[in-house]
Amino acid sequence: MTAVIAILVDSYRELIAKKLFWFVLAISLLIVVSFGSIGFNDKGVSVGYGIYTIENEVLKEGSPLIKPFMDFAFASVIVTMWLAWGAIILALISTAEVFPNFLAGGAIDLVLSKPVRRTTVFFSKYLGSLLFVLMQVGIFCVGVLLVMRWRVGEWRWAILLAIPVLVLVFSYLYSIMVLFNILTRSTLPSLVLTLFAWLSLFTLHTTDGILLTQFRIRAEVDRDAYAKRIDWYEQRIEQAAQEGDNDAVNRYRIRLDSDEASLAEAQRRVDKWTPISQAANLATLLLPKTSSTTNIVQRQLQSSGGMNASSLMDALRGDKPEPPPPAEIYENDSKMEMYQRRDREIMRRAEEYENSRPAWMIIGTSLLFEGAVLAVACFIFVRRDN
Repeated sequence: MTAVIAILVDSYRELIAKKLFWFVLAISLLIVVSFGSIGFNDKGVSVGYGIYTIENEVLKEGSPLIKPFMDFAFASVIVTMWLAWGAIILALISTAEVFPNFLAGGAIDLVLSKPVRRTTVFFSKYLGSLLFVLMQVGIFCVGVLLVMRWRVGEWRWAILLAIPVLVLVFSYLYSIMVLFNILTRSTLPSLVLTLFAWLSLFTLHTTDGILLTQFRIRAEVDRDAYAKRIDWYEQRIEQAAQEGDNDAVNRYRIRLDSDEASLAEAQRRVDKWTPISQAANLATLLLPKTSSTTNIVQRQLQSSGGMNASSLMDALRGDKPEPPPPAEIYENDSKMEMYQRRDREIMRRAEEYENSRPAWMIIGTSLLFEGAVLAVACFIFVRRDN
């Protein structure tokens, strides 16, 4: 146990001695200060600590939308753009040389000359590197928590969930880099290969998302919309027939025939893209899910705030959170209005699908991948002559 603590302390000192550690910390604090500059008054949103005001009728001081708006800004903008991308890339750069430096220059010989198992040394160095992200994200989230208490008026404790979540996301990628570290014993190739692996994972999951939202869900939305229109036209045809209005019957029947053909086409697309989407989702099942893991923070904030992203966007636009409109509304809609309504419904269903995936499955399958990669890296580390 003493040896483990010594290695962790050594890793900690090595990390904080880097200028990049303080550079990332400075950027994080700058973002916290900038986030804290967002306020609300009787005219709308103030930025720059009151220097400039953006007039907004729905985000005035005292508005119930302030809390979900600030939650969304943190989870969807700051976490996604900075913590889940910028900070992690810089963290990978900072920790890329931990294992190569340890394996070179006799450092490992000095450690292994003491009665410490190689597996203990390996995982101690690995956990020591996670301290970088833990400290960075921890300081950042505490700062944001204080800002939210100031601006929103309550403690948004769900923000602290970002600390373990972002450490997990980093650990998925760092396990890959450690394997490349052990194989190449070089810093730059390991970093480049890791970033390439991350890009490949991002591409695969993006493809999965596009197949789901732009093909499968879009086809399902079209199918359901045409089914509603057909029901409405059938009712109108029956009503017109009872009233003896043959012109209306013929007019509605022409539209009914057109929509029935469109319904058949939409159903064909559903039948085509559903198995393809399911296969793509299955192909990514055991791969690390960085985006979905990060999204857990937003899901938790939405759960505690009582409003999801699509509902917030509707509220900010001034749209009432009503169920999908009846079919007769479509008859007088412009094509632009129809497309906008369809896109909002696609967004709502995609968000609903993502939120329906249990967190334990997202994290569990990702940790299985990480565990397998670390097992291979540790095996090579233990067996390789140094």
